[in-house]
Amino acid sequence: MFVAPLWRGELAHHRIGCPTACRTISRPARRWLVRPGALPLLRGALKSPKPAYKLWSFATLSNGEFVGHEAYFRGDDGSPIELPESAVPQEFREWNVRVHGYDENYSEILDGTLLRAKRQLIDPKVGCQEDAVSAQPHEHTVELGQTRDNFALPSGCLTALLTAEKRTAPVQRLLFSIVYRDERERRRVQVEFDAHLEDDAKPFGDQIIMRREMYDQPYNGGQQLIGCGGKVESFVSYPRKLYLPSPERTDIREHKGELSFDAVTPYDPEFTVEMDQVRCVSLPANAAVRRYLMPKREIVVYETAVLLGETEARGRLSVTLARLYDRFTNACILHKLYVEHDPPVPDSSG
Repeated sequence: MFVAPLWRGELAHHRIGCPTACRTISRPARRWLVRPGALPLLRGALKSPKPAYKLWSFATLSNGEFVGHEAYFRGDDGSPIELPESAVPQEFREWNVRVHGYDENYSEILDGTLLRAKRQLIDPKVGCQEDAVSAQPHEHTVELGQTRDNFALPSGCLTALLTAEKRTAPVQRLLFSIVYRDERERRRVQVEFDAHLEDDAKPFGDQIIMRREMYDQPYNGGQQLIGCGGKVESFVSYPRKLYLPSPERTDIREHKGELSFDAVTPYDPEFTVEMDQVRCVSLPANAAVRRYLMPKREIVVYETAVLLGETEARGRLSVTLARLYDRFTNACILHKLYVEHDPPVPDSSG
């Protein structure tokens, strides 16, 4: 079970007058009262408070019950892939209705440093068919302890290697998860694909899975599935505004709280990322996956970006989650979370 560290502010509540079960630590001009048995935990927290806080902050935004839609796209050009006929109701086939994905329930909880997740796909249905649920849920775990393969951020974002036994293999299954708030609610975009680290012609494999979800309720283990009249809809036909990456960026790995257009607007560009051999696949709902080379540092970068918003004054602002790889060993050496600044185009009229 995850235990939050005891901070100095918490101890202020345990001064003179607390129950006799407390014991007193005397220091010059200051007295602190600490619960019995709390000292080992306190010492550990003071030595390394950041990892514990980051996991707690991550869990408050990423954990819970989400509902959404999962769709599939070609890895070369991002065109949608239809579901096999066996998964589509007869009525849809007769009406020539094309189906590109599944509605889904996603349940997530942090257990210590182990992230436990369960996804249940809902079969395409005609009208209201409550029994149209896939027979088997998809479950996976992600270790968020001392590892470079997986990285959780206090903003609720996550990047993970789903094939842990292949951490230096030329082909690795990657997950990018970006949590943010749009105009109405908390959203999550997840992108999953096979990264071909040594194949410039097919860097994202044959298929890209994209999920677009909304927060529904606190964690309950996936006990409540999407009912009739839910708010879930396919995003396959949504706009695609993100393409090639903008090199003007700000590092926001330490950003605390929800990401949103308003939250990142105060950030100004801090640096320019050098990019070469850029490959990009634009996805619906204003998302994109990219791969490029940082030539001077011999680093290969895989990243997923989501557009947060745009104004005439600031241009487009996107949040971009990246994994940096050593070009020669295929080992992940660093993770980044950026605000990506795409400045407004100057008005040339008149």
